[in-house]
Amino acid sequence: MKCAVTAAATPASFSSNGGSGTLTVSTNRECQWTAAAASNWIQLGASTTGQGDATLSFSVAANSDPTVRRGAISVGDQQVGVTQDAASCVFTVEPRSDSVTAEGGRKTISVAASSPQCTWTARSDADWLAIVDGAQGTGNGQVKYDARATSGPTRSGSLTIAGSVVTVLGTWSFRGVRA
Repeated sequence: MKCAVTAAATPASFSSNGGSGTLTVSTNRECQWTAAAASNWIQLGASTTGQGDATLSFSVAANSDPTVRRGAISVGDQQVGVTQDAASCVFTVEPRSDSVTAEGGRKTISVAASSPQCTWTARSDADWLAIVDGAQGTGNGQVKYDARATSGPTRSGSLTIAGSVVTVLGTWSFRGVRA
């Protein structure tokens, strides 16, 4: 075939941060070609058409999702594969410490995730704290917990939410106590 085109990407694999690379196109000098990115996270440089051998630049956008991405750049009938590593999930849990009165009650902790695809769990590490809603979630969410009432001394417990420890302090009620 007189106008066979071959192409290769350097690099062909990227970290989740993205980056830039070059696409090397090889063909006979009289042969024309057109390049196109098959994925919206791959951007080709200014020149996407040419004749004969050429080198094109391309960039890969950052991947905020916790899944590997696979895409391609087409040059003529050639498909050049490009892969990108998954991003790590990052969570922000607020508040990181909480307090409840001796009467106990229901409280809420917010979870913000770096991607709607990031999954997380919540659990209580104290017998007087119980997760009542949000024991697991995906993306942003809330964890609701109940603190059991007590007439005993001040107590401390923790909740582990999306890998973060939330300290909960339960205060003792002085009502009804005479000096």
